[in-house]
Amino acid sequence: MTVDPLAPVRLEVVECGLSLMPVIDVEMNDQGDLRRVTIDGRAHALVAVTTNGNVQAHLIGSGKHMSRGNWGDTNVPAMGTSLERELHRRLVDDLTSQIDPMPRLVARRIHPNAEDGTARALHAQAVFAEQEGQLLRARSLAQRARVLDPHPRYLNYLQELDRVIASAEPTD
Repeated sequence: MTVDPLAPVRLEVVECGLSLMPVIDVEMNDQGDLRRVTIDGRAHALVAVTTNGNVQAHLIGSGKHMSRGNWGDTNVPAMGTSLERELHRRLVDDLTSQIDPMPRLVARRIHPNAEDGTARALHAQAVFAEQEGQLLRARSLAQRARVLDPHPRYLNYLQELDRVIASAEPTD
């Protein structure tokens, strides 16, 4: 990801925090007591996405991790420092995946031998148009399929296309 300080889109950290909850477990056995320390950590951040000073969206990032060790064998302060580093990494990974998500695999069912003019044929044509990046044509074909057959699968596909088209439109 490239960061440009003059970019019109800005990410502003509104709030962030980290909490560490240490727990000491004592187990009694024949040799005496055995103490274990567990530190449960959580991190969070609220990031505002702004353009020209106007908030367009809020991202909520989080990360959690747990660290364990025996009381006598563990350097608890070092364990906390290492846990904090891991929490920050997980928080950054969460926010980064929201800003620049990985592409997702979409499966579409088509009927290539459907009779022309049927909802199935129009749906197949819509899927092919979507595959070629012709989203408005795909939506038009999907809408025609929905009119011919009110089955929920056609409505679901139409709604998904609407979400894809809305996210692809420029927001200026």
